Amino acid sequence: MKKTNILIVTVCLSSLGCATSQTSAAKKIREADEGRMANCKVLGTVTGSSSWGGWTASGLRESAQAEALNDAADLGATHIVWQNVLQANLNSSATGRAYLCE
Repeated sequence: MKKTNILIVTVCLSSLGCATSQTSAAKKIREADEGRMANCKVLGTVTGSSSWGGWTASGLRESAQAEALNDAADLGATHIVWQNVLQANLNSSATGRAYLCE
């Protein structure tokens, strides 16, 4: 096989495995609804996106949400309220508001 073909195959295969996984801190964040966050501090809005994050639509969505949850964990969040989780073809995005509840 020519070197050019090997390079193309390598790039294609590596792009398929680019799913974001949650950090251990992100796995502790609880999903909530806006009504339960009245006594919590808003830390900010977090976003995530995924293209080719998995072979399924749910894999793309989970990867986008994992990226947003990782950002929320970096802010010190305990909860997240999802504002938008969108999917179009091979792309997915997630936006949420990160909260700290004591």
